[in-house]
Amino acid sequence: MPPGLEIDHEASLNNTIASYAENILISTGRSDWKSRIEDDDDAVLVRELKKLIGRGGKYADF
Repeated sequence: MPPGLEIDHEASLNNTIASYAENILISTGRSDWKSRIEDDDDAVLVRELKKLIGRGGKYADF
C-alpha cells in the first residue's frame, strides 16, 4: 500500500455497494489496476468475461 494511505479495518462493508449475482476474483499480483479493469491493455480475459456475463451478455442474469 502507498505510504500514508489510511485504511479503515473496523467498519463493516455490508450493504456498502450493490450486490451482484456473480463475482469473479482474478489473482494477478498487480496492485496498479485502472479504475475500469477492462480498459487495461492486458485485461483480455476480463473483457471477454464481461461480454459473456456483463449487462446484455449471453449468460447475464438480468
